Amino acid sequence: MLDGAARVGDLVAEVAKQEMPAIAMTDHGNVFGAFDFYKQAKKAGVKPIIGIEAYVAPESRFDKRRVKWAEGGEDDVSGGGAYTHMTILAENNEGLGNLFRLSSLASLEGYYYKPRMDRELLSKYSKGLIATTGCPGGEIQTRLRMGAYKEAIRAASELRDIFGPENFFLEIMDHGIEIESRVKADLLKLGKELKLPLLATNDLHYTFKEDAASHEVLLCVQSGSILADPKRFKFDNDSFYLKSPQEMRELFKEIPESCDNTLLIAERCNVTLREGENLLPKFSVPAGETEDSWLRKETERGLSERMHGDIPSLHRERMNYELDVMIKMGFPGYFLVVADLVGHAKREGIRVGPGRGSAAGSLVSYALGITALDPIEHGLLFERFLNPERISMPDIDLDFDERRRSEMIRYATQK
Repeated sequence: MLDGAARVGDLVAEVAKQEMPAIAMTDHGNVFGAFDFYKQAKKAGVKPIIGIEAYVAPESRFDKRRVKWAEGGEDDVSGGGAYTHMTILAENNEGLGNLFRLSSLASLEGYYYKPRMDRELLSKYSKGLIATTGCPGGEIQTRLRMGAYKEAIRAASELRDIFGPENFFLEIMDHGIEIESRVKADLLKLGKELKLPLLATNDLHYTFKEDAASHEVLLCVQSGSILADPKRFKFDNDSFYLKSPQEMRELFKEIPESCDNTLLIAERCNVTLREGENLLPKFSVPAGETEDSWLRKETERGLSERMHGDIPSLHRERMNYELDVMIKMGFPGYFLVVADLVGHAKREGIRVGPGRGSAAGSLVSYALGITALDPIEHGLLFERFLNPERISMPDIDLDFDERRRSEMIRYATQK
């Protein structure tokens, strides 16, 4: 979290100012910032490319131990043998879904110092993704630094086969640091042998060059050290800022196709994130019915039972008003689901509360058996619960017997 000092708003504004068409965000090990990044980039007129700098387990993600490939000291597997790095980008919405799955499973199943993926997960969720050999902490570069060229070739071949030859790139960087230059010749040689397309990238940890000093302070906070400590974790120079297209072209002028491919990937990557949609589950209703019509019928039936077969005009007027609001706001399925949960609990003898909070102001909730108070009799306001002038999700507090709450969770999941 403290490794990146670039504010998203400043970053995308500068990208737009420099007339770059797109920018990728690849946070370490997660995609938590993807939605905010997507919205701000779109607002600035810049195409957002969503990715991740993944942590990859040296063997199985379930293997919670450090794996040494050799006695290479700092040249051995990064993280002291716990993981290597890989850059993965979402090319389309299918890839975006797979990227989210990979990120989640890396935390749920592969967490060991960092949330880690492995080849099994990458193979299963590779569709719609573009991957690269990553930064100097990647598996291929790590093996090259150790002098294990054959192993580097084998690893690159496996990853190329997982993602497909057109979706796996040889990533090259130039920040003027020794760890990059030391393997550059072997990396390019490997790329030629395997016919991997080159991809020039720039590791960006702050937007402007002058932000390097502030970034050093952040790194001190992260590592619990002080600026005066000569052995503290720090970057080798101030090159980790947003470089202009001209600067990148100059850095890679001997291999211009590597910069061309960054534009190619920018053209290929097109994702959309949905916002403001009704993603409530669909409730199964009898043939010939809709959620809207079934909610009306169930509400009238329930209220008739509550009123002993005769619904007073005041209650009917309030019922119709509430139903009109609920249907207009798109919430019939929500109330059918909640009523079904409460009904199941009562049928199974699972204690459930009478409803509390603003939901008690809803006559429909009372009719469906969700709450146990007649809001008209007690002068409770429906508008405190749902207000057509202020669109927001309804919120009903249900209190199930904690000893049998797991049964309710299981029922809801299966239903």
